[in-house]
Amino acid sequence: MKNQEVKDFEDVLFFTAVSSVTGLTSDITPDNWYTRGVVVFIMFLGVLWFPPRMAEVLEMLGERNPWATNFTPEYNQKHVLVIGDLSYSSMFEFLREFFCEDHGPKIINTVVVLMSETPPEKNVAKLLKDPAYVENVKFVLGSPTSMKDLSDVKAHRARSIFVLSNKGLQAGGEAADDNQKVMITLAIRRYLLSLNRKVPIYAQALLPETTFHLEYLTKDVICIPELRLGLLAKGNAIPGFSSMLQTMITSIPESAQSQLIAAVRTSPNYKWLVQYIRSLGMEVYATKFSPAFKGIKFQKAVQLVYARYSAILMALVIDPSVGVYVASNFLINPLDYVMTGSEEGFLIGMDSQIAEYIASVPFLNQNIRDPPTDSESGPLLATRSTQGILNSGSGINIMDSIEISHVVKSPTPSHISAASIKSLSSNPITVDPSSATLPPSSSTPLATAEPSLPVQETTAPLILEKPTLTPSSPPPSSAPLQPNATTTSTTTSTSAPAPASASASAPTPLLSTSTPKLSPEGIPCDIKNHVVIFANGSDFPSNMEYLVGCIRSSKTGAYQYKCKSESESSPETARTSSSKPTTTPSTERTPDMGVYSFISPNSTYINIQPVVFLCPAPPSDSVRNILEGYSNVYFVVGSPLVKSDIVRTFIATAASGIVLITPHSRSDVDVNTTRLHYKTSLTITQADTPALMSVLNIESLTCSNPDFRLNVEFNYRENMLFIGSNELIRVNEAYIQPFFRPCFMAGIAYAPIMLDTLICQSFYNENLISILKRLVFSHGDISRQVEYSKLVKAGLPSAHLPPLNPTSPTGENPEQFIEYANVFLVHIPSSFVGLTFSSLFLHALFRHHTLILGLYRNSVETNPSSNFRYFVINPDHSTVLYATDRVYILSADHPQW
Repeated sequence: MKNQEVKDFEDVLFFTAVSSVTGLTSDITPDNWYTRGVVVFIMFLGVLWFPPRMAEVLEMLGERNPWATNFTPEYNQKHVLVIGDLSYSSMFEFLREFFCEDHGPKIINTVVVLMSETPPEKNVAKLLKDPAYVENVKFVLGSPTSMKDLSDVKAHRARSIFVLSNKGLQAGGEAADDNQKVMITLAIRRYLLSLNRKVPIYAQALLPETTFHLEYLTKDVICIPELRLGLLAKGNAIPGFSSMLQTMITSIPESAQSQLIAAVRTSPNYKWLVQYIRSLGMEVYATKFSPAFKGIKFQKAVQLVYARYSAILMALVIDPSVGVYVASNFLINPLDYVMTGSEEGFLIGMDSQIAEYIASVPFLNQNIRDPPTDSESGPLLATRSTQGILNSGSGINIMDSIEISHVVKSPTPSHISAASIKSLSSNPITVDPSSATLPPSSSTPLATAEPSLPVQETTAPLILEKPTLTPSSPPPSSAPLQPNATTTSTTTSTSAPAPASASASAPTPLLSTSTPKLSPEGIPCDIKNHVVIFANGSDFPSNMEYLVGCIRSSKTGAYQYKCKSESESSPETARTSSSKPTTTPSTERTPDMGVYSFISPNSTYINIQPVVFLCPAPPSDSVRNILEGYSNVYFVVGSPLVKSDIVRTFIATAASGIVLITPHSRSDVDVNTTRLHYKTSLTITQADTPALMSVLNIESLTCSNPDFRLNVEFNYRENMLFIGSNELIRVNEAYIQPFFRPCFMAGIAYAPIMLDTLICQSFYNENLISILKRLVFSHGDISRQVEYSKLVKAGLPSAHLPPLNPTSPTGENPEQFIEYANVFLVHIPSSFVGLTFSSLFLHALFRHHTLILGLYRNSVETNPSSNFRYFVINPDHSTVLYATDRVYILSADHPQW
């Protein structure tokens, strides 16, 4: 070394390393090959080896787990536990609904704990960092089957536990996902039992068979295919029903409604939307009853709640501990039931505070049991009940900030939004003016306008009852109709529903008694008024027995099919039968459908409307055998993407069509989603492309049939944009925008995303899932009816199965209460045109034992330049009725106004 100040090797190494790496000058200069080799080696380490190693170190530091492994709630803090499918789509819907300010004080100081064995996806992690959730949502790494991990998240102290299923699985993956959910639920249940704690568990299932395991472990189970297909069947028979239900279980803040109303009021062509936006704020709330309600009929309680709080009381949950034992603790519209005061009620209203008012009504006879005086017939308490809604700060940011771009000019409606929707007003009800009951005067005070009880008449109510099989008439065959008059006549006589009257005249056959010609698929060439089900998957869709079973047990579908068939075969007969008024409701409880012979050619069904499947793949022999047991079920192998295949289903004479959801995987969409709400990307659009193309083909073939109705099911609600007319207004909130698409407003398009909202709502209304099931499946428990019939058909004696109708703990048969629970969509009486909605509501309640839930309207009544169909839930009392209006009702049978 040239520098004599360097004392030892350490000095040389230090200065050499500094100068070689940093490029700085140094007083140290190597003077031989050895020292120069050392410098070169150090430079190699600093330039080539050290940076990659540092990158690895930094990457390891970045991969440190930022997520906690335990959670302990603070003092007076509540928490709920969410396990299972924590994908972005599920979490966006769940968290938005859970922390909506409309739920009132229950959301205050409540934390949602997400538990998973793997870290969240990047877009979920971004969602958790949003200011609306950063303090109220915690992610915990842990296994839900580990007792230690469940203890670490204090599962025994949780208010509720939710187990979510992956609804985006490809066909064949449902069983594995359900098996996992059963084990998770069983582990949670074992953990709770070990600590002697009770926490309500709500779970989702992808297979109907799984519900029989989960129902013993949980408070409620949502069978996704069962409820999805049940809603499709209801929506096919009742336009707008599925959209109306989705609205009632989706919370929209009052601040958002105010902004929307202010936007549409500035446009004279869209003032009718004010009524619709107000309807979007209607939700289902649970309420307790004050002692003042004890001893009055449910019918009277409905009137009082409606008159005082502008809410519609529609269901009760009975407490069996008070000595009233019924077959089902959940009663839909039991008008003759005498209340004990211990029940829980479910109502449709604008504000959660209505439930508090009902629970605290003072025990004063003049306030509850006696009609109000004239001085009380002025403004109703609805104006008071809409005040004071809690505005929580936890819902700000992405939840409550609504930005409306502009109001879109009314376009010319396309076929599906105009011609198809116009068909929804078919089958008008003929009212005989001479026998129509006069409506109450509009000047009569609302609270005192209780009509007199219905007058008993000799005219039998229109009930579609099962025909009786005689020994001389063999049971109908489930095979396709053969070209001989004997087989056709027998099938008709054993399948067609008969009127309730015990007259000696034979019922009008709904199918032609002449020898029909058959297509190559075995379909009668004279088939008409049938339902066509379109499937685009590579395999035949699963669980179709639930869809066909709901169609077969639909009183609404039976009435519509009977009216169309009779009007086409004998218009004079149809006009005479439809003009007979009936004010006496059925006094018989709707029987369970077949119990152990539900799927059997020997069974008779309420609705024998033919059903035709169009799918690229045929059903398996076992599936075909099950579906053909419903009778009048046919199969066409082909694609809805090919028009010639659609023609083979006799689409020209069909009454309606259902385009089923296309199976896909959500993983690609979730990973590529980078914003806090969905964007209409190509990936999302591709998930529903087969359904969209099928709709275009169906529209082109049914454009000359204005009575044809079409229902479309989407994986993503964003794709409703491509159906029918453009959205009426544009909103920057992804969950609000679909509500303003005409196809949703008319009830044409549906997305199963509502199922995540429903399970979230159960935290606030713990019996809501059961009430909704009773509303959709008014004919009974279809899961048991289908699964039990499969077991019996496989050879299991029916005596080995548990009864569908349990007995009381003392062995007595449960009390039977008439439930007016069938949903219908009917025209308003002609004598009520120009009167208010409240007058029709009370008239239907007392004169026809019918509960009205809302209206189905046409915007042309208020804006002649537009033609949009839309529903209105619980309209304002002063809403004026139009001739084109129809009403959603809960009734035992189709009313004849």
